[in-house]
Amino acid sequence: MPHEVFICYASHDKAVAEAVCTTLESRHIRCWIAPRDVLPGMEWAETIVDALDGSRVLVLVLSSSSNISPQVIREVGRAASNSTPIIPLRIDDVPLSKAMDYFISRHQWLDALTPPLKKHLQRLADTVQQILTREQVPPKGIEITEAEEVKKAKEAEERARKEAEKTFWWRSLNRKQRQIACSVIIVSPIIIAVSIFLIFYFMIGIGSTNREIPESNELVEEIEGSVAEETVEEAAAEEEVAPAEEVEPAEEEAAPAEEAKTIAVIVPQVEHSSLGLYRR
Repeated sequence: MPHEVFICYASHDKAVAEAVCTTLESRHIRCWIAPRDVLPGMEWAETIVDALDGSRVLVLVLSSSSNISPQVIREVGRAASNSTPIIPLRIDDVPLSKAMDYFISRHQWLDALTPPLKKHLQRLADTVQQILTREQVPPKGIEITEAEEVKKAKEAEERARKEAEKTFWWRSLNRKQRQIACSVIIVSPIIIAVSIFLIFYFMIGIGSTNREIPESNELVEEIEGSVAEETVEEAAAEEEVAPAEEVEPAEEEAAPAEEAKTIAVIVPQVEHSSLGLYRR
């Protein structure tokens, strides 16, 4: 059962320590006291350390015996190292030993030198309750810090849940399906890269073809122009040759006419000459 107060005392002061335990537990303050709370068969030192580490307050019955007890000094030192509040209840008027002074010199103690002891125990119970209540209501800054820690913890849990949901589909696959999924994941980037390469390749090829078409058109136009010029030159040459060819028939036609004229002139002369000869 968890406890709140560890009662530290020397065996010579056992009666006072039990009275302290009874008073505190009557206020519903759970206490740990040896040897009552040491389980049989447990290691004594280990049990003491666990009890000290789990305590929120240590009540020290300070007497001439506990002032020089090595066991009590070790327990007080353990509580001091844990920053556990220490309440010394001084029942003997003795100066502190050097070891005890080292651990509790800065702590305010309660004097229980004068009887009745019960009155001092009630005051001790009130003090313990105040300390426990103060620890249960942390300062505002601590509350904010704890709230932030809780918020961060919830956020981390939410992130873990979402991550688990993302990977759930993978866990639901069998070995063969996982192999197929791995193959798809590996091959997909290669296919995409090849597709992009082919797209760029065809785009570059179409661009080159578009640039070659105007050049081909220009070449065709030049050839057509050359052919047209040659055609014009041939036509002009034919026109020049045609009149010369036409003159030759005219000359051929004119030659018989001239021959006829010559015959016409010669025949009368011949006839005239023949007629004169006849007359003679």
